[in-house]
Formats: sequence, C-alpha cells, structure tokens
Amino acid sequence: LFIVPWAALIVAVFGALSVAIDVTAGERERGSLEPLLANPVDATALVAGKWAVVMVYSTVIVLLTMLGFMVSMRFVANETLSALMQLQWREVGLFAAVLLPFAALMAALNMLAATFGRSFKEAQTYVSYIAMAAQFSAVVPIFLTVRDAAWQLLLPSVAQLTVLMKALRGEPMAAIDLWLPAAVCVAGTVACLFAQARLLTREAIVFSRS
Repeated sequence: LFIVPWAALIVAVFGALSVAIDVTAGERERGSLEPLLANPVDATALVAGKWAVVMVYSTVIVLLTMLGFMVSMRFVANETLSALMQLQWREVGLFAAVLLPFAALMAALNMLAATFGRSFKEAQTYVSYIAMAAQFSAVVPIFLTVRDAAWQLLLPSVAQLTVLMKALRGEPMAAIDLWLPAAVCVAGTVACLFAQARLLTREAIVFSRS
C-alpha cells in the first residue's frame, strides 16, 4: 500500500527533471539563452513557455505510469493484496488529479533551481537536493506514526502521498483532500515561475557561463 503511491510520487518528481535542466541551465551553457532573450518577448511569457514544455513531458510520464500500475495490478495473484489495493479507472483519475499539480510545482521548482546552474552538471546538483527532499519528506509522517493529519495537506509531497494512500485503500475523501494540496501546488508554481522570470533579467544569470 505504500510502494505504489511513493513510486508514483517519485515519477512526478523525476519525470521531466532532465528537460527542466535542459531548458534552463542547458541553454545557458550552450549560449542560446542570450539570443532567445533578445526577442521581443516578455521574460514571464518565455518562462511560461519553457514550463509548458516540461509539463508536457511530466504529464505523459505520469499518465503512462498510472496506466502501467493499473495493468500490472491485474497480474497480482494474491487475493488479499488485490482486495486491499483498489486501482481502477476511478483511482487512476484520482492519482492523476493529485499528481499533476504536484508535477507542475516540481517542474517550476526544478527550473528555478537549475537557472542558477552555469552548466548542466552544476544544475543537476541543485535539483538533486530538491528531489531528495521531496522523496524523503513524504515518508517522515509514517515514521512519526502520524496519519491523515490536517496539516499534512499543506505540505507538498507529504499531502500527495497521504491522499494517494487513501485513494488506494478505497477510503472516502472530502473535497478538501483534493483542492487544498492542488491550491498549494498552484500557488508555489506561480511563485517559482515569477521568480525565474525575475532572474532572467539579471546579467549575472544570463551571461555567466562555466
């Protein structure tokens, strides 16, 4: 009951990580960021376009993973495990509704962190810290024997894992279980994108390369 939600969370974290680095630190390293910013396009629109590309990859990877989980569950021979893990179209839809806003936040956060990298490898170091924090912060409440506390819905990764485990167990969920984590992720995404747009107006970020 824990492995499937956690694996799904990891996919949302790592799904398009390399793409997020490539459209930021990768362009900075190749020197293609300067001519791109020379176009008469607002930095916010430019960042939003890059983020949209990353989200296309994230969405496809998350949806394919969910479908893969649903298909693989049909081959589980243990009747008790099959009865415990409810993973049909309803659960797949809930998984997608929970994971896609989180993937949007991770895409924006990874892009923001990678913008500080002067090379692809340097940016990989920065985003790896974010990925590790997202992975392990989600499991902290389990070791603390905390379950379904209200404050968990306010913490990205912790909220997603909490809701995914409830969906997999087939437990009833309130509307707040879906919209509150999503609202936190949307707010974080917008903040990260605006912060990155501000960074792209700084010469030290645009012209400094390793």
